Amino acid sequence: MNRMSRSINESFEYHKVAVTKAKLSMQGPHSLKLLIVAEEPSVRSEFTELCRRVTDLHVLGEAESGRAALDAAKSLSPDVMHHYLVGENAEAQITRLVLRLLARRPKLLVGERHHRLYPLDIEKIDYIEADGNYVTIRAGDAEYISRDSIKRLSTELADFGFVRIDRSILLNIRAVQFAEPVGHGILAFTLTSGACLHSSKTYRETISRILPWHHCRTGSDSA
Repeated sequence: MNRMSRSINESFEYHKVAVTKAKLSMQGPHSLKLLIVAEEPSVRSEFTELCRRVTDLHVLGEAESGRAALDAAKSLSPDVMHHYLVGENAEAQITRLVLRLLARRPKLLVGERHHRLYPLDIEKIDYIEADGNYVTIRAGDAEYISRDSIKRLSTELADFGFVRIDRSILLNIRAVQFAEPVGHGILAFTLTSGACLHSSKTYRETISRILPWHHCRTGSDSA
């Protein structure tokens, strides 16, 4: 038995307990979908086995390099592409993944409309827009306000598919029907609700981490 295998066996019980506690604090199953990236096939195989032993860590596939991972991600749509760190032990890496899993608890935002407070399911939110000391939360045809900031919410909601496309706009990527380049590093997002939002060139790299649109061909995009 090699060193990594011993590490896996010794840490398995600890992580099983940790994830059991995580499940008790969650409302239903919220698995973390993984794409494992490691150059050595044996390392990929053993680390993948460790992940599969942990409840709610779901391995979609493996890749030998970052480029291969990006190609695979287009069809697999993982929540996390985990690049195995050779100089760090397996326990520390799996613990970080468990913490990511814990962070995926269902969240609610509270919005105000007509002097009434409404608990809002974040999956049904289309986008959030800065409005002075408040934010405006848009969900379909409804509009709510909340005393919050785009900066704080962009961190809070990052693991739930929200991406900052402009200084004042936080977009739920799941609400997008399609996106198209409109020139100079800008994307136009058409939402399922019919709304259309334009990104800022400043956030091009942030958007590209989720949506690799630089592969698109367009005659008008000279960036």
